Amino acid sequence: MLWNDAYSTGHPKIDRQHKQLFETVEELLVSDATCEDKDIITNTLLFLMGYAMNHFYTEEDIMRKCEFSQYAEHKEKHDKFIDAVAGLVKEYNTTDLASLDTPLREFVIAWLRDHVTGDDKVMAEEYLEWKKINNGDSN
Repeated sequence: MLWNDAYSTGHPKIDRQHKQLFETVEELLVSDATCEDKDIITNTLLFLMGYAMNHFYTEEDIMRKCEFSQYAEHKEKHDKFIDAVAGLVKEYNTTDLASLDTPLREFVIAWLRDHVTGDDKVMAEEYLEWKKINNGDSN
């Protein structure tokens, strides 16, 4: 999946982080379908772990500042993402790569499709309205 400006939230930092996620997922998707190259899975899992901590902190901070009406539900999805990545890491440590390839690909595609281009767009609408009311103050 490639980044499309239609996925933009209107918050430059969040959009930069989302673009990094799309780039990492694209690298995974264009890799050998059997994922015999352990590095691509290792790098994807490491990225997802770091991404979750950094990006979710950024996003949740913004949601608190603009008093996002669906904050609790959105944060719960972030928590489930972290749990799912932890599960994939555990599976990675105890299974062969071929059996992890498809679940990892399906997981990241679903996250991009459902969360980044869905849930985050809803959050962005409220954020942009809040920003307009607060004279562009995004801090």
